[in-house]
Amino acid sequence: MKLKLHLPDVESIFTKEDMIENMDKITESIRAFYGDMPPETFFLSPADGGWSPEKNLRHLIKATQAIYLGLMSPKFTLFIFGSGKEKSRTILEIKTAYLAKLNAGGGAGVFTPIGDHSKVEPEAQKKLLQDFTKLFSKYKQKISAWDEKDLDNYNMPHPILGNLTIREMLLFSIFHLFHHSEKVEARFS
Repeated sequence: MKLKLHLPDVESIFTKEDMIENMDKITESIRAFYGDMPPETFFLSPADGGWSPEKNLRHLIKATQAIYLGLMSPKFTLFIFGSGKEKSRTILEIKTAYLAKLNAGGGAGVFTPIGDHSKVEPEAQKKLLQDFTKLFSKYKQKISAWDEKDLDNYNMPHPILGNLTIREMLLFSIFHLFHHSEKVEARFS
């Protein structure tokens, strides 16, 4: 159970073209990582109260679905969150800001995976992985539909970081996949 890619492999992604070019590799790395786990590990809740791999994956799907829905919104509705910045931050700058907010007490809030999913169900693991793969296929298509310049012209709200440009939100979603999956890898491998 090792990730094929880690954050250093993708931290230079910035342009729309970079995102589209790398999305399949990123998605496959994450899907294979969780898919290669024995169900007993996938559904295992750590003794310290942290999230199981299954809950981490549910959280990643839930958070990314919200971004996907934002990308589907008519652009004029995004102006309620203000206009973009002169220059969007990089993945590493977003990582630094996000970790600082987490260290100051920020949490998953409404994106916390709910329910008791501790029962070992191999079919549920397969279904969750299918949902993840399907979502990221649609997500990549939505990224493709945006103009490069518009990624910096519109904002979306992030529950911890406040308003981010669309580019920053997309870069956050890439970082977020690795933030959780690398923690799972360290804990369960």
